[in-house]
Amino acid sequence: MCFDDKNILDQAPTIASYDMIIPFTNKNQTTFEPMEVNLPVNTQVRLINLDNNQHNIIISTSNNSISNTSNFGSPLVEKVVSLGDLITYNFTNTGIYEYFDKNYPELKGKIVVGDTLQRGDNMSMTIGVNLPINTTELQRIGFLIEPNLEKTNIIFPDDLPLAYNFTINNPYGYPIYNKKIIDADGKLFSELIPQPTPLYVNTFLNSSLLANAGIISNVTKAGSFIDFMTWGFAEKLGQGQEVGQTINCLKGTLHIQGPVLVDFIKNGIKLDKPYSIKIDILAINENNKLSKPISNTFIIPNK
Repeated sequence: MCFDDKNILDQAPTIASYDMIIPFTNKNQTTFEPMEVNLPVNTQVRLINLDNNQHNIIISTSNNSISNTSNFGSPLVEKVVSLGDLITYNFTNTGIYEYFDKNYPELKGKIVVGDTLQRGDNMSMTIGVNLPINTTELQRIGFLIEPNLEKTNIIFPDDLPLAYNFTINNPYGYPIYNKKIIDADGKLFSELIPQPTPLYVNTFLNSSLLANAGIISNVTKAGSFIDFMTWGFAEKLGQGQEVGQTINCLKGTLHIQGPVLVDFIKNGIKLDKPYSIKIDILAINENNKLSKPISNTFIIPNK
């Protein structure tokens, strides 16, 4: 098994878990990482202090975006954290939650909690923002994928690992990202982090169809998935796997950073077509493969 930490399977009040940090600094000045994020409702957030300094963290609701501390409402959380300490809070209601450091008021951030739901035949996806997504405003967005147990002929045991295949398709419908993930509790929680770098499509396309994302509008080359970075899992050689093959064992959030959910431009004109996410359930645990993958494709409309 990839999973030897039973706490991962036994912790439950919420269905998704997301970690934020206060990074170490030797200059007496730090920041939250990330400062702003959009998460689906029922996410458990852990804020971990990795800095040598103490921080007095307040989490509150506010009608304002990141602003001065006088605009915050009554604290939902107020706690002093030293090096290695953490704050855990379950975001069970939608809304804007802002947080700041009482010791360093300029240190502040924002969590937007959303409940946009897309139901597929075999799975559902809860998104931390309203759709359509504004591709001109880059923002980190959380997605929670859950099997739709009523509509499948497969019985999924609660909180057991499921093997997923995660694919992102660009507005032309071509895959730009693909990874096999085994998720510890069977619910795939991912965060897409848009980055306005060149987005390449497959080389076999006619040159007139080549396009890229973000701020660049003149493609000179086509490439591969190397524009993406992924973290949040532990890679391990699986039993019975050939040398060099790995299984990605997700223990928390699958972070995907790259040119996705950003402006897709061809010849200087924005392409008005959506991205899509295709999810395949391949197996229960590592070795119990399904006779046929259970799949769903979710459309992410933009504006």
